[in-house]
Amino acid sequence: MKWVECKLFRRVVGKVYIVVDGVSGDVKTVVSVLVVLLVVGFPVGLYGYGYVKTAEVLNRSLETMEVSGFKVVDVSLFPPSAEVKITLTIENPTDTSITLQSVYLEVFLGDVKLGEITATGKPLPSKRVATLDGVVYIEAGTILMAVRNSMERGSVTLRIVGSVTASATYLFINVNREASVNLEKTYRVRSD
Repeated sequence: MKWVECKLFRRVVGKVYIVVDGVSGDVKTVVSVLVVLLVVGFPVGLYGYGYVKTAEVLNRSLETMEVSGFKVVDVSLFPPSAEVKITLTIENPTDTSITLQSVYLEVFLGDVKLGEITATGKPLPSKRVATLDGVVYIEAGTILMAVRNSMERGSVTLRIVGSVTASATYLFINVNREASVNLEKTYRVRSD
């Protein structure tokens, strides 16, 4: 029996020595090790690549998120309330399509919580823009408190916080990644 250095795997795991009785055993062992590494290593490597790539796409997309619409849709006197539509746009500047599996965002006007924006299964194709619409119902007391606070400060800040979970599929492996959202937009209040 003799020891043979297997140079094929030297770069992967250092020096690997295989015990062989002859040339045929050496080839059989090398092929067996190659098959095991391929069967185990390929899915693990693909998942790792997918995880990093999905995180990159999600983070780059969330950097583009902005409030593109904030509009009062309806005002009711009984009970005193308002219905406000908030539109967010999110762009995917990368070459990888993802799906926004879960979106949960809380909307604040100053320190007053107005409501939530939720979505599930929203596709975000590569090099495209998607919109997220939310309609929040605000009671009169909440509106008055937010208006009073904004008049004192001279501005009103719309703040959106929450999280987005996205997924992408690489060959046959589905990868999920979550990221937080903290978006703020300040509007000046004019008092004429």
